[in-house]
Amino acid sequence: MKRRVACLFAVVAIAATAEVPKTATIIPAPREIRATGGEYSCNRDVFKFNRKKLYNNVYCFGNPDTFHFLEKVLDYVCELFPSEVIHIGGDECSRSNWKACPKCQAFIKEKGLKGVEDIQPAARKNVVGGQCCNWSTHTFCLEGLEWKMWPRGFALAEVLWTYPDPAKRDFKEFEERAANYRRRLIGAHVNCAPLK
Repeated sequence: MKRRVACLFAVVAIAATAEVPKTATIIPAPREIRATGGEYSCNRDVFKFNRKKLYNNVYCFGNPDTFHFLEKVLDYVCELFPSEVIHIGGDECSRSNWKACPKCQAFIKEKGLKGVEDIQPAARKNVVGGQCCNWSTHTFCLEGLEWKMWPRGFALAEVLWTYPDPAKRDFKEFEERAANYRRRLIGAHVNCAPLK
């Protein structure tokens, strides 16, 4: 009896991570670009002792210098790691210092945000544009990846195109455009998910 041997090949890409908007403790950011002037320490024992305090240490997006600083950091990271992708982590960011920071509160008003929960996506758009995450842990082929990408990509483009004024968005009009784009992609043999 012949044995069948299955081979599994994995492609691994290593991407650098730049934590935006947290944590200003990882990069020795100047105090004035940290919300409420948060603390910074390289000392491992101090970090263990003040873990909660340091976890709350986030960038102040009410200060324009923060964006200049992060652009320089991202330029440097891209220079060090010349890959097509870098990861902008920061999804488990603490918001407590944003609540206490007068400049962050002014940023919320200026951008017409609902509250501190909207600071992170607004700040990322200012720094890196937009992103549409696709965790591909369970994506095993190009067709599966395409199915997850489309029509989500249309929605991302719509949001970025109309940002920061959501009043410009017309969902019915978007649906019509997305249906047209979807037909075109299907005509080009791209595996698109249904719109609904």
